[in-house]
Amino acid sequence: MKSEQHQTDAAPAEPESIDKQLTQLRSQISDLGFELDSHKKSIAVSMGVGAFLLLLAVIAGYVLYNGKDSIWLPLGVSRNLLLFIAWGLGGAGVILLIQGLIQQLRRDHEPEARLAELEGEYSRLLDDKEARSQEQS
Repeated sequence: MKSEQHQTDAAPAEPESIDKQLTQLRSQISDLGFELDSHKKSIAVSMGVGAFLLLLAVIAGYVLYNGKDSIWLPLGVSRNLLLFIAWGLGGAGVILLIQGLIQQLRRDHEPEARLAELEGEYSRLLDDKEARSQEQS
């Protein structure tokens, strides 16, 4: 990556080299953006499923607390089994939420800084290309 960075730091002499550098930067930005998005997606899935499981556990707890037998008895679910399900869903939900929070706190901020750097370089090259085209006109 160091050689690519040195290539983009030097002022290009020809419009073709600017276009080549722009193409390389677009590719790098796309790859890095995809990597960041996939990591954020895994965090979101973990936290979303955790919240859903907690909601199911709260609903099961509500049914148990109010003694609404008409909901779970026709399904063949005993009170003890429903209690077990509620605790299991609640535990799994809490674990997934904690996992998502830990992933969020431990994520590496260097790729985001690198992406911002690449986008700034891309913008600078576009400005250089536009300035050169105006000089030639």
